[in-house]
Amino acid sequence: MSVNYMNEIPEAQAGSLDDLCDMQQAFSTTEAAEEMKEPPDGRYQVVIHDVSLDRTKGGKRCIRWKFRILAPNYVGRYLFRTSVLAPEGFKWLKRDLAFCGLPTNDIMEMVMRLPEIKGAALEVAKITKDDFANIYINKKITLDEAIVQNRGPLDDLPF
Repeated sequence: MSVNYMNEIPEAQAGSLDDLCDMQQAFSTTEAAEEMKEPPDGRYQVVIHDVSLDRTKGGKRCIRWKFRILAPNYVGRYLFRTSVLAPEGFKWLKRDLAFCGLPTNDIMEMVMRLPEIKGAALEVAKITKDDFANIYINKKITLDEAIVQNRGPLDDLPF
C-alpha cells in the first residue's frame, strides 16, 4: 500500500517537491550502507579536528579530543578521546599538550589556548582492552609525514 505524504509535509518545509519526486526511483532502489565500524586498534596519523573543555556525564571536567585520520588507513574517519581533569592524570595531559605544542603549567592558560592546537598533526595509537578503547598520543609529526608520503594533500580528503 502506497501512502501519499505530499499533503503531510508542512508548506514552509516542502516548497516545491519536484526535485524529490525526481529522486524517488533512485532512493527506493538504493540499499542502505553497511554499519560503519570503528577503526581497529593500530597506529594512525591524525590531525586534531576539535579539542574543547567539557564535562563527563558524571559532571567531571574533561578535555574532549576529536582526531581526524589522515593515514595510513581509514582516511577521513575520526577517533575520539576524553581526558578527565584530575591530579593523577595531569602528568599525562601535560605530556600530550606539550606534544601538541602547548606546554603550560597554568590550567586556565591551557583552557584558553586549547583552540591553538587544532590542526596539529600527531601519531596516535588506538588500543582496546576489555571493550574500552584508549587513544594514546605518541608524537607530533609534520603534515608531510602524514599526507605527502601516504595520500596527497589534505585538500584531497573526501570530508
